Parts: sequence; C-alpha cells; structure tokens
Amino acid sequence: MAGERHPGSFRDPAGHVVLQAGVPVRHVTEAGRDDYQALIDSGLYAALVADGSLIPHEDLGRPSDLPPDGTHTDTWRVLRPERVPMISYAHEWSFSQLKDAALL
Repeated sequence: MAGERHPGSFRDPAGHVVLQAGVPVRHVTEAGRDDYQALIDSGLYAALVADGSLIPHEDLGRPSDLPPDGTHTDTWRVLRPERVPMISYAHEWSFSQLKDAALL
C-alpha cells in the first residue's frame, strides 16, 4: 500500500496524494478523519456521487503495510478515486499552455 508522495500534494493538512504503481491514491490523515467521516455519515457523499457532482472512490481502509521509514504514519484511510478519462484538444488550450507543453 505504500508509495511515493506526489510532489504536487503538499498544501492539504488533511491528506496527500501518493502514487502506488503509477495509480494515484489519496491518504486521509488523522487531521482529516472527522471531516471525512462527517461527509460519509451525512449522506452528502452518496448524494453528490449519485447526481454526478463528485467522483466516486473506493475506500481501501487503513494500510497494513506502511513503510518502515515512517513517511505515512499519519495515514488514517486510503482512498482510490475512480479514474476519469481526460480528452483534451489543442484548440482548448491557451497560447501559454501550448508553449509550456512544447517546452517540456
């Protein structure tokens, strides 16, 4: 269940994104436990998923194989969101986005 924390996931005190074999999963920390539980218990999560306003996720529970280096010791739950297909066309991009992509 362990993986490498994504470098772009650093602002949220309630969790972080980890890449596990190239698949993004979200680690919810103890700091986010109450908010997550309130979302699930209130029925809001189910309602938002049902009407297509929120991407569903699979709750993988608490990981049993956290790495020994202590990098994910604050993890309470691991969530795997449903993959969203992304189709993007060049005509949807601004000039600066096209330029940035060309310079990669």
